[in-house]
Amino acid sequence: MTATRVSLVVLGSSTRVLSTLCGECPFHVAGCCHAPPAYDLADVARVVQAAGGLDFLLHAIASGTIVAEDGVHPRTLKLATHKRRIVQGTVPKGRALACSQLSDAGCTLDPSYRPATCNYYVCAEGLRDEHAPEDPARPYAVLREWWTRINGAFDAAFPSLPENWSTDRGLLLALAAFLDDYERRAGLARTDAQNSV
Repeated sequence: MTATRVSLVVLGSSTRVLSTLCGECPFHVAGCCHAPPAYDLADVARVVQAAGGLDFLLHAIASGTIVAEDGVHPRTLKLATHKRRIVQGTVPKGRALACSQLSDAGCTLDPSYRPATCNYYVCAEGLRDEHAPEDPARPYAVLREWWTRINGAFDAAFPSLPENWSTDRGLLLALAAFLDDYERRAGLARTDAQNSV
């Protein structure tokens, strides 16, 4: 295995933390993609904000690619999983349960359509980069804190939702408008431009 490198790809609210270790995950053949995270309300709002995001979300729900969480978390959605062939690099690793959007080349979803956790989460092992000029865990911690704060704001602003919330266009647009306002008040410029550091 080569030395781990960590990088940050700045894409506004779709900013990503990347690690070369992810493609060679020592913990699971499908890496973190064996158990994709939920789309919280802030994630849903961010997807709807993105170009074509509302149509993507409604189509993904209708096709079963994204499904509503039942029971404890009726306010969240999740990516469907299925058993598939797993390849790390060029090495077949067998079959495993994984996110429906995982391909041999990685995630098929544009970063603006993924749950935020898919964009910023890297395990502690993956954050070890002996060549980094500063601690690569810092951007992860900042992004995690940001999304924790945003999710708290959504919970306060939308304490209850109708049963059909995930397919209600008006409500989905209201979630996106709330996120726009929250980002504006926080001084974040909306941008689709990619800046890597």
